[in-house]
Amino acid sequence: MMYSVKGVQYQTLVNIPKNIGLGYSGRDGKVHLIDGEFLFYGSVDIQGENGPINKKTEIDANWTVKFNEIPCDSQGNILLKSYWLSPASNDSWLIKDKMRLMILCSKEPTHRLILETGEIIDNKVDNDYLRNMIFSYTILRR
Repeated sequence: MMYSVKGVQYQTLVNIPKNIGLGYSGRDGKVHLIDGEFLFYGSVDIQGENGPINKKTEIDANWTVKFNEIPCDSQGNILLKSYWLSPASNDSWLIKDKMRLMILCSKEPTHRLILETGEIIDNKVDNDYLRNMIFSYTILRR
């Protein structure tokens, strides 16, 4: 089946704060993994052509994210191991109007590297893990 393109959306996830809850059930969250790795995530609302996506007539597809900063330690060593986009879910029920950005690091980041300037920012300055991630995705007509 072929769907026609209705448009493209761009959204910014302004920040993922450090003072987020533990676990997977929130809009934002963090998880300390047994092997010492650290997972944190933030969510954006999926917007359609005219406001919140209408799952009866629209499909979101082809998600990408652009990072302006990368998690690191105080020396600038990059801690990012992987990231992926996943529909937000809660108690096994799919929440169809949010997309999560999941970020896996080798350990909990204390700093972040500004990619454009090379500046290293201490996360204590503004209490954020990351800031200004730009999402883009396609809206298709169902």
